[in-house]
Amino acid sequence: MRIHQLSVADALASIRSSAAGLSADEASHRLREFDPNRVEQVTGEQLQRLSSTQLQLALDAPEIIFARVAADQKMRTALGLAWKEPMPSS
Repeated sequence: MRIHQLSVADALASIRSSAAGLSADEASHRLREFDPNRVEQVTGEQLQRLSSTQLQLALDAPEIIFARVAADQKMRTALGLAWKEPMPSS
């Protein structure tokens, strides 16, 4: 089952979280397992080593992700409207 098909409580439980956020123990565990979140500054020399394909993918990724989310949302809305019972006439 995909996470979007779960209830909020089940989805949060599946990622060992809660509506209040991570417990201190879970946050500590993830820090040890995955290291801290860091954004590295890329220098001109590092950019020059990227192929044009890698650079294009990095630049296009946000657009692809947002387009996919928007398309999924449109489909869910359309399906929801198709399943909705007609409103009684007054």
